[in-house]
Amino acid sequence: MKKKPAFDFVQLDRNSEVPIYIQIQNALLLAIAGGQLNVGDRLPPVRALAENLDVNTMTVARVYKELTNKGALAGRGALGTFVMDAGGSRKGAGFLSPDPSMAFQEQDSDQPGDTFRRMLEISDIPGIIPFTRAYPDGHVIDVGAFEDAARAVLDERPDHLYSYCSPDGLPVLKEAFCKLLSDTGIDKARSSDIVVTTGGQQGINLVVNALLRPGDVVITERPTYFGALDLFRSRGIRTVGVDLELDGPNIEQLERALSSVRPKLMFLMPTFHNPTGITTSIEKRKRIVELSRKHGVPIIEDDHCPEIRFKSSHLPSLKALADPNDNIYYVRGLGKAYVPGVRLGFVLSPRNKTSGIIAQKVISDLHTSPILQEAMARYLVSGASSQNLKKMQTFYKKVQQVLESELPSNGKNQCEIVFPDGGFNLWIKLPKGCDATELYFNAAQNGVAVLVGTPLFPDDSRTQAIRVSYGVGNLDLARSGAKRLSAAIKDTITSRPRRVPVVV
Repeated sequence: MKKKPAFDFVQLDRNSEVPIYIQIQNALLLAIAGGQLNVGDRLPPVRALAENLDVNTMTVARVYKELTNKGALAGRGALGTFVMDAGGSRKGAGFLSPDPSMAFQEQDSDQPGDTFRRMLEISDIPGIIPFTRAYPDGHVIDVGAFEDAARAVLDERPDHLYSYCSPDGLPVLKEAFCKLLSDTGIDKARSSDIVVTTGGQQGINLVVNALLRPGDVVITERPTYFGALDLFRSRGIRTVGVDLELDGPNIEQLERALSSVRPKLMFLMPTFHNPTGITTSIEKRKRIVELSRKHGVPIIEDDHCPEIRFKSSHLPSLKALADPNDNIYYVRGLGKAYVPGVRLGFVLSPRNKTSGIIAQKVISDLHTSPILQEAMARYLVSGASSQNLKKMQTFYKKVQQVLESELPSNGKNQCEIVFPDGGFNLWIKLPKGCDATELYFNAAQNGVAVLVGTPLFPDDSRTQAIRVSYGVGNLDLARSGAKRLSAAIKDTITSRPRRVPVVV
């Protein structure tokens, strides 16, 4: 008779934003993957597990039902619920680790946002080190300075604080953005060409909705930011990828694509590209601006954190290299370089082309919170914001150095890793024959979350690469995560690839 499995591995964090049923489901999946639950094990009845975990019986019933639908469990009537043999899986490994073609992938899904949602689910499992967070930890900076600015705003209560405001944003924040742009080389920005947004993602969304229609073509780097790809797919917009080299997009491919597919837009990330961390060279930046002019194709330049630079010199953005009338929409979010979690950003449009962006802003959410806008305006012009930038630069340079010292690269049968000049992302190409999804599984089993590279491509890529994002707020945690990931990489390289069933 099989020994009844213990369930002390289900550790619930009742203060977490992750729903309890998701926490239980993830704990069971990891237990199956790790061998604490084996194929054929009988799970306790719904009521017994609910009492054990001190949760509602409906919560456990939902977990059992969803895992049964995924094929991880099977109900056998009066006999109970059992861990299923999924065929070729290793102690149920397939229930956690999807097939390489589907790992974190929603290219044909009617829910494009699942890439982000699933990334958060695995990252928020208790005990997992989240190498998926491409933004700074709030403990690294003095968030009290932003809180002080917010308190001052609330104490003074400007007349517009608790009322609707202009959809393009408060003048005081737009002027602060002009100063920020001037500091980064864009010295001809006018506040009338700026629209305040609820984060950088909304900025991309507003431009796309203003310029594109279903069936239109967008050129992107390959790989590229999954949030943009999800947006394009949800709008029925076709994407054409241009290979990303160590110094930026392949210019010959870009020229051919501009001539052959008649795109309506380019979406590019020249500085600290997400997911690869690559920075486009000055020569290629100038050529990209020239090609945009020649072919009359607008550009969205997503410049998410140019200030978080560890080495080399600052390079001017595409917008800084262009004339004010050039068709470049410069998008910024403030959550990666200023205050994490605060959904504020802006779009700087070409001269006199803000009306379409403002119209989309009205449709989207009317306007961004006046309280947040006022607080951010005061914070940006304070000395605290520049001091916090220096703290982040210093700290995340050390984090990157920790990863560089621990991760296996540049040797025989090792990974290809280019450590970027700044930002929060590493792109790790695995050796030939090494399965990225298998690595994802091994990393999760070792207590590290990473992002499989497949859904970050505009086409049907089968790349064997992962994104490692190091926005953790503790050097010891970063070192532990790097050691765990290194062990997972070595295990994946030395083991035979194992194909597993699709479970999404």
